[in-house]
Amino acid sequence: MPKLSLADSANHQANSGAHLTPVLDQAERLGTGLLQLEAMLCLCYGEGGEAFRCYSDDIQDNYLWSCADKVERLKEQCGALRALLITVPQGKEVSA
Repeated sequence: MPKLSLADSANHQANSGAHLTPVLDQAERLGTGLLQLEAMLCLCYGEGGEAFRCYSDDIQDNYLWSCADKVERLKEQCGALRALLITVPQGKEVSA
């Protein structure tokens, strides 16, 4: 998912109206969170996983717990984005 820049967001807002700003902001937060989670999980498998498995069970559990918490927050953000999209007036295209 490409990350939207502030300039992209401002241009889109000018073209589509201020009501899309919350949608774009939420989409950017969701995209950022997914990139962060992807980076976190890269440490758990493949070459990164070899080092990860050298940590104690407690550290591994706590790390994976933080990944699971991140997933829950992203699911909540996805729901918030879905709710925002439902409120976009008809006839307005929502695209980045």
